[in-house]
Amino acid sequence: MNYKTKVTPPIYNCWKAPRFDQYNRSRSSIFGPVVRPFKKWTILLATLIQIFMATSSSAQDQQLIYFGDPMCSWCYGFGSELDQIHAAFPDLDFKMVMGGLRPYGKEKMSELDDFLENHWDEIHNKTGKAFKKDILKDLDFVYDTEPPSRAVVTFRKFLPEKELSFFHAVQRAFYANNKNTHLLDTYLEILDDFDVDKQSFTKAWKSEEMDRATLAEFRYSGQVGIRGFPSLVLKKGDQYTIVSNGYAKAEGIIRSIKKELDKN
Repeated sequence: MNYKTKVTPPIYNCWKAPRFDQYNRSRSSIFGPVVRPFKKWTILLATLIQIFMATSSSAQDQQLIYFGDPMCSWCYGFGSELDQIHAAFPDLDFKMVMGGLRPYGKEKMSELDDFLENHWDEIHNKTGKAFKKDILKDLDFVYDTEPPSRAVVTFRKFLPEKELSFFHAVQRAFYANNKNTHLLDTYLEILDDFDVDKQSFTKAWKSEEMDRATLAEFRYSGQVGIRGFPSLVLKKGDQYTIVSNGYAKAEGIIRSIKKELDKN
């Protein structure tokens, strides 16, 4: 089994906290530098087998696996590019893994005000994505990415073929409309656009089963060495290639994927 990387710097991404219970890093290191040279990651082969078997309900020979977080701002900026990449490979099995940018966080949004405002401005200037900044002044909102990640994992249980669309809707709810991602009502409102029973979703979102499933995805992401989001990994047979780590234009990523798929 082979593992390799194929990424061209510069890289624009969000860097996850090293452990779920540690968020006492400086502002400049919460996400890491916005532009950071790519480093090869050492990944245990047994762990790679575990995560990709766990994220697939069938033994697909070829898969494109997306690692992201609904509250990762570069993932939000990457949305249109991801849609183009997904559409370019309709026959390629596509899986999503919630990577856990800052799960179980305790820090208030207002404590990150200056850093995030500059961060969001840069993403807006590069991608054109809309950001509403009122939430940066909210003295009560805690920056915890677990609830929206659990919402995506829960939604997958009911309508997996629309998971990416729901993921985008959660991103827009937070970044463009400043909806409170801790509240169930935020997700029930989004479900108006999807054929999912709200009562069933509510029961599942509050369940220990979804708590455990979401935590498992965070752990998988960490075990395979994914530290920055968004990331795309191509599985081809027993070979895994990181084809994108951070924000990049779809055209270049599509070329990289096609090149890898064309190899014998």
